[in-house]
Amino acid sequence: MAADFADEEFVREDANDFDVIIVGAGLTGLTCAYNILQKKTGLSVLIIEENNEVGGRILPKAFSETYHANFLQEHITDLIKTMDLNIDRRKIIDMRKRILCTNYRPSQNLPKYYGAEVYSFLQMMEKEAIALKLSTNTMHNEIEHLAETSVEELLRKIVYFSFARSLCRAYICSACAMRNLNDISVLWLLSVLNGALGLFNRLRIMFGDNNRYFIQGGVTKIAHKLLKNILRFYGKIRYAEVVNEIKFNDDRVYVLTEKNHFRCELVVIAVPPPMHNRIIIKPSSQCLLNTQILYIPSKNVFFNVAYKNLHWNDNSIKDVVTTWDSNSNLNIVYDVTRSNSERFMLSGFLAEPDSTQTNRKGLFNTLNQCFETIDTSKYLQYKEYNHFSNDQMKGGSPMSVMMPTSINSYINYMGTTFERIFFASSEYATNWPGTIDGAIEVGKMTAYSILYRIRPQVLTSHEIASLKFEGARQIEPVPFKICAIQYLGLMLNVTVFLSFMKTAYIST
Repeated sequence: MAADFADEEFVREDANDFDVIIVGAGLTGLTCAYNILQKKTGLSVLIIEENNEVGGRILPKAFSETYHANFLQEHITDLIKTMDLNIDRRKIIDMRKRILCTNYRPSQNLPKYYGAEVYSFLQMMEKEAIALKLSTNTMHNEIEHLAETSVEELLRKIVYFSFARSLCRAYICSACAMRNLNDISVLWLLSVLNGALGLFNRLRIMFGDNNRYFIQGGVTKIAHKLLKNILRFYGKIRYAEVVNEIKFNDDRVYVLTEKNHFRCELVVIAVPPPMHNRIIIKPSSQCLLNTQILYIPSKNVFFNVAYKNLHWNDNSIKDVVTTWDSNSNLNIVYDVTRSNSERFMLSGFLAEPDSTQTNRKGLFNTLNQCFETIDTSKYLQYKEYNHFSNDQMKGGSPMSVMMPTSINSYINYMGTTFERIFFASSEYATNWPGTIDGAIEVGKMTAYSILYRIRPQVLTSHEIASLKFEGARQIEPVPFKICAIQYLGLMLNVTVFLSFMKTAYIST
């Protein structure tokens, strides 16, 4: 069926033979390896990483210390407890406020004339996201309509006033870290919001409520602790090797880098969807190739700024959301001050590096306007992070978004295989897609799916049940036409939502 490898180089067993090979040493790949090896089944696992260190899309230590998680995110919270890592809580500061920065003026409340329309749209997105159900009875054309519609298109059909649309964009962009809503599928966004139990919950996690916490030593601490345990369980890792090609036949998988030829029974591609294109898979699938180009990375620059004192008038930390029409380089800024810190910390995302942008209002000019001061540039330290490990993933946001397209090109990746190949990335998570919690979820579920295929006796009944619940039980090779009618594991009951959209189309 697949390639026929008669060359002795491919068939002899040596140190390059493994049971499982994982491409990518980000949190997903590390979590997958850890959950396989901790079962102590005797399976040999190799991780191949193109960089000189683990972590993948995790920000460097200086930045990852300001990443916050939430106790509502069960996968990262459970892993932190398992790894016995220490956490810090957020500093509770009175009078925390959120500001909408618009073309007219910064505002702490929605303008009265537009508030009702904005609230109606956000409530509709909240209701429909929460109402998503696992159902095999949903009509294919209903799903396809949502898959092909962009969020911007939906917004223009439903929200009449342009200023109200601008305010809605600001909240949606904050939820998915993507400024151009033409590039986002409605179906994808609803699925993401469903995993967060609604739009408002996703925003609450993004900005941070009283359930927020920080990992001492930063998120990189999780990656290093996972690696330590992987090596303790006799897992292997190869650094500075780029996987160029993966071939498979009925018996084995062959992973080719510039330096080595590896062999294994199963392989996990644990890299972001936009990076899948860099790996040639033989034999290929047209559906597989089409799917690779559907995800695009959000383009943002992550920043941290530290203050010794608060310079603004009411001595409170403020979260800021900007709209497109404000022409500001700032997308969002939020408080990341720890409970035991003597410094006040802000983090957020910029449209482009503040030092090089010329066509937008600069970060500190925007903060001065929002905080009603002239002193926001009097900081102790300011840092930007705008480069991942390759040219396709430049930016400070680790999330990739799904573009509008035909539902026939959509694949439910989590737990399914393309012959002997598993795909694993935080974007495929059920609960918190595109986040570190999502990366940990997918890594764990991929490990369980692999073990269910080759060592089912080592899984507990709870672990097997979690595979069924997460929709990750399709572990045998399956035709892509069967997978294509699934989208991120969600088949939708969307009759009310579609009727709402049709009404909006007719009225316009």
